[in-house]
Amino acid sequence: MSRFSTPILLLDGGLGTSLEDLHGVEFSEATPLWSGHLLVSSPSTLQELQSAFVSAGADIILTATYQTSFFGFSNTPRLDGRADVGYSRDEAENYMRSAVTIARKAVSESGRPDGLLALSLGALGAALIPSQEFTGAYPAQYSHWKGLYDFHLERIHAFSSDKAIWEQVDIVAFETLPVLREVKAVREVMGELEREGVNPKKFWISCVFPREDLRLPDGTDVEELVREMMGPGLPQPHAIGLNCTKLFLLRPLLTQFETAITSYLPTTTPPNTTAPSLVIYPDGADDLIYNPHTKTWDPVVAVSGDEGVKKPWDEQVWEIVREVEARGVWGRVLVGGCCKTTPGDIGKLRVRIDGA
Repeated sequence: MSRFSTPILLLDGGLGTSLEDLHGVEFSEATPLWSGHLLVSSPSTLQELQSAFVSAGADIILTATYQTSFFGFSNTPRLDGRADVGYSRDEAENYMRSAVTIARKAVSESGRPDGLLALSLGALGAALIPSQEFTGAYPAQYSHWKGLYDFHLERIHAFSSDKAIWEQVDIVAFETLPVLREVKAVREVMGELEREGVNPKKFWISCVFPREDLRLPDGTDVEELVREMMGPGLPQPHAIGLNCTKLFLLRPLLTQFETAITSYLPTTTPPNTTAPSLVIYPDGADDLIYNPHTKTWDPVVAVSGDEGVKKPWDEQVWEIVREVEARGVWGRVLVGGCCKTTPGDIGKLRVRIDGA
C-alpha cells in the first residue's frame, strides 16, 4: 500500500519561524537563504528541529530548501573566513542536496522508517530580497512563464541530477506561488523532467492568498487557478491547495476550491472523475503579519471574519479538516502548518487526528 493512501497525512510546521522562536536564529538580508542558511551555518540545529517535528507526529517533513537558489548562495557572505562574498554553483548544489540528507536523517533517526520527505521549492519570490511571494512583484525577466520555468528548472536539476539524492525524495512541494504563470511554469518543469527520463515524482502545488477578496496577489480567482493547476497536456499534481494563508480565510477559500474542482473535472476529455488530494498548511498567527522589508512579524490592526479566532490553532484546523472530509470532494487531505507553527502545534494536531 502506498504511503500516500492514508486519508490524512500530517505535514510539519514553520521551519524558519521555529528556528527563530525556539532556537534563537536570526535572519537578515545577509542570510537570503532564510532557513536554508543553516545548511551552511548549523546543519545540526536544522536536523534537531526537523527531528522535533517528526517526534511530534509529522508524516511528511519538508526540506530546508524553500528559499534556496543559486543567486541566493552567490549573495550569501561566506562563513569560512574567505574575504569574497558568495558560494559557487558547485558549492550551492552540494548544500542544497545536503538538505535532503539532513531531512532524511531526521526522519530515520526519529524512529519513523515510513516517514515521507517533501522537497520544498518555494516561489521565485521567496528567493528575492526583499521577498515577493506575498506580492508577486517579480522583476521584468520573469514577466512571462518561461522565465519562471528557467528558474525552477535550474533549481530542481540540482536534485534530479543526483540519482542518490533524488531517490530520497517522496514528493515535490511547489509552495506559496503568488502568480498564475508560475503555476504553469512548475507544471512545465515536471513535464521536462519526464522528457529527460528522470524518475517521476508526485508533486503538489500550493498558492498563497494574502488578500481578503480570495484572489492570488496577481488578481487571479480560484476558478481560473484550478483550471491552470489541473489543465490537460501537463503532469497532474497529486495535490493542490494553499499555504502561508490566514486561518480565517480557509473556509471561504476551500468553498471556492471545491466548487471549482467539481465543476472542472467533468469537462475534461475524457472526463476526469478522480479529484486530486487537498493540501492546506495555514499560518499559525492570525494576529501577526510578516513584513518582508524588516523581516519581522508585526501586529495586525484587526482581523475580520472569524468568530473562532480565539480557539487554539490546532482546534481550528482540525474543525476545517473534518468539514472537508465530510464533504468528500478530495482524494485525501495533507494538512500541517506554515509560519509561526511549532512542533508543539503539530503534536496537538497529531493527537486530534489519532483520536478521530
